[in-house]
Order: sequence, then structure tokens, then C-alpha cells
Amino acid sequence: MPNNVHALIRFVATEQALIQLQAMQTLMAYEISSIAPLALICNEDFKSGNTKCIFTVMYAISAKFFSGISGVALPLPKSQYPPEFADKSRLHYYASLFNSVEVNSIFYKLPRNSTVVNWRESVPDNFRFTFKVSKTITHIKGLDFKDEDIDAFVQTVAHIGNKKGCLLAQFPPSLKIEKLDQLQKLLEALGEATHKNRWRIAMEFRNSSWYEREVYELLEEFNVSLVIHDIAASATPLNGKTGKFIYLRFHVLSRDTAAITQINF
Repeated sequence: MPNNVHALIRFVATEQALIQLQAMQTLMAYEISSIAPLALICNEDFKSGNTKCIFTVMYAISAKFFSGISGVALPLPKSQYPPEFADKSRLHYYASLFNSVEVNSIFYKLPRNSTVVNWRESVPDNFRFTFKVSKTITHIKGLDFKDEDIDAFVQTVAHIGNKKGCLLAQFPPSLKIEKLDQLQKLLEALGEATHKNRWRIAMEFRNSSWYEREVYELLEEFNVSLVIHDIAASATPLNGKTGKFIYLRFHVLSRDTAAITQINF
């Protein structure tokens, strides 16, 4: 494995990330293929000793841990791909390094259905796609979205088949808790549109006003997980209120690339 790819994978185990998560008092370390420890979070009510806890967590999530980055970004040109990937696509090679990707391009424009099918056929069965909800839905003024935009988005991503990870809904920094009623309408609309396909939904806030009890209760009501991210101005409080699956999203790799880690319980 090239050193720069190795370094990219090691990012999720940086001391900074571990220190941030330690506040939950449930931090565990998990070794994957002896490459680097990745942060795992136990049940916050778990009272057993460290050794037993680590073993239990490793057993519980060994087949449900997904990591990757936002966009199919690789730190080397196609001319430097390993020989076995010389005639393969960028996504095909990426899928040999990570088992998940966050599709960010769909935020700007819906791809063709055939393109999504091609993505699905280019990766192994254990690979998962997370799709960032379109800006016409989450970034429209006043969060005054249209149901037809949600339907079009959900119908497009449905072509990923059984390789679906989750849907990431991200609010802009300008959107504040004053739009709580609109958040509820959005969660209702997403829930109704994705009911048949059973998508997991993750919510990322870029304004700290959202971290209030009524918001946590609303997310819990709709079975939506709160993204844990590290942007200083709106970093997610580490209070254990994340949801039934954990979505870690780190942004310090560069301005344009985020490392993502999804842990399903």
C-alpha cells in the first residue's frame, strides 16, 4: 500500500480525534488489519472492565464498521495505480482501500440512474454508499423544500440497491433552530419517501443553536442519527446523544475532503 494512502487511513486515529471522543468516557480502540486503531464507542452504560468491553465491542461491530472519505479522492494518479488496477476505474481502486464513500456530487446535481447502477456494480458486496441530500432540499431559503425534490432524490439513490449506507442531510451555518418546525417537516418527508427502502438517515448541523433537548428528541422520534463532526464553530457536543448508529465526520484533512466513519450497532 502506498505511504500516502496509508497515512490517509491513519487519519481517523489521530490523537486529536481520540482526545475529542474521550469526553464520552466510553472510548475504545480497535485494530483493523494492524494498520491503525480506529475510534469505537461502547454503550455509555457499560460498566465492565476495559478488557471485556473491548472484546465485546470488537465482536459486536466487526461486520458493521464502514470508513471512507467524501468523494472518490485518491492521493495518486491513475498512472501509479497497482498493476492489478491499471485498467480499472478510480472507484474500483478506491473500493480496495475503503469500504464506504460519501457521494458529495449528488448534493449539486442528481446523476443519471445508469450512473448510480454503474457505481453499484463497480464495488464489492460489502461496500456501502452514503449520499448527501441535495442542496435544493437542505439549503433552500428558509428550508422551504419541495416534496417532488425529495422524491426525485430518493428515486435516484434507490438504484444503489443493497449497497446503501445512509443519507446525510447537512444544514448550512445560516440555518438556526428557529426553523425547528421545518426540520420536523423534512424528517417526516424523508421518512415517508424512504420507508420502502429503509434508508438510515444522519443529520449534520453547522450551527450550534441546534444542540438542544427538543432537537435531540425530534431526531430520536424519527430514528435519525446525529453526525459527530469537528468543525470548531459548530462541533457536535459529545453527550452520547447520537442515535442508533454512529456517524463520525472529520474535516481537517483539507478544506475539500472529509474522512467519514460509520459504525452500526
